[in-house]
Amino acid sequence: MLLIGLTGNIGSGKSTVAQLLSERGATIIDADVLARRAVEVGTAAYKAIVERRMIDSFDKIVLVDAPRPVRLERLVRERGLKETEAMDMIVAQMPAELKRARADFIIDNDGTLTKLDARVAEVWSALEQAAELVGSAAFDG
Repeated sequence: MLLIGLTGNIGSGKSTVAQLLSERGATIIDADVLARRAVEVGTAAYKAIVERRMIDSFDKIVLVDAPRPVRLERLVRERGLKETEAMDMIVAQMPAELKRARADFIIDNDGTLTKLDARVAEVWSALEQAAELVGSAAFDG
């Protein structure tokens, strides 16, 4: 079994990709939801999470990305944010270029849902192959 980190900046389409992966059999654990429930700023758990930072613990990293104007439009349309609020949220995050450099797979979400689904299928197939290799290596000892 592979532990996959699914990441992307706000408005990139992570939730849609997570749903598509779930439909293919992936178990989704939303770290954002768990973190909000489990820790508050200033607690020992919060400090430990900040010190650990989510990347070296994963076998593979999948990045969902979309151009900044697309993400901005999604935040305004889907979350009802003012354009200035949405832009503030976008610029507060790590630039997509840095995330791209760390990712094993990149899913560009700048087109139709059909195009996105096709790319998710490609990545899912590659992840299944990687999981098979990890599984067979474990048995080879």
